Amino acid sequence: MGRSRPLRAHPSMLARLREDPALMLTGATAASELHLGLIGGDHVEAYVDESKIDDVIRLYHLRPSREANVKLRVVPSFMDSWPPAKVAPISAIALDLLDDPDPRSQQVGEEMLRNIGP
Repeated sequence: MGRSRPLRAHPSMLARLREDPALMLTGATAASELHLGLIGGDHVEAYVDESKIDDVIRLYHLRPSREANVKLRVVPSFMDSWPPAKVAPISAIALDLLDDPDPRSQQVGEEMLRNIGP
C-alpha cells in the first residue's frame, strides 16, 4: 500500500498532478477516474516510485500539510518501467478506499472488494 505522504498543492496544480506520468492513481482519485461513484477533483491520491518522489514534490511545489489535498503513497523501486498503469489495480484502489476516513469512500471500497473474486 505504500508509505503515505500527506501533502498540499495549490488547487490549480491538481489537474496537472493527476495527469503526471510518474503517478499511478488510487483511492478516490482512481475511483473518480473509473466512474465508480466518487468525485475526486479536489484532491489527488496516487502511488509514486521512491526514486521519483523528490522530483514530483519539487515540480508541483508540494508541502507537508495536516490539511492535505494530495496523498502520495511512496513505493520502493521494484521495476524499470514505472508506473505500470495510469490507474492502480482494482484491489489496491479498494484497499486504499477502506483506509480513507470518508464513509462514502469506505462504502465504495467495500463494494469493490465484494465484486472481486472468482
